[in-house]
Amino acid sequence: MLGAFILVFCLLAVFIHLFITLIIDKMFKFKLDKLLLASNVCIGEPTTAIAMSIA
Repeated sequence: MLGAFILVFCLLAVFIHLFITLIIDKMFKFKLDKLLLASNVCIGEPTTAIAMSIA
């Protein structure tokens, strides 16, 4: 049961981070692809961001 709570907490943290990132995009008119790549570095690891930037 504890594992389910940890999973929900992690998903909630990621969705809140994405929501704030999209709000910042609307406020400051950044390029969405660059902003999502920076968000990937913060949430994931730098190695996933490298793979995402190549694709």
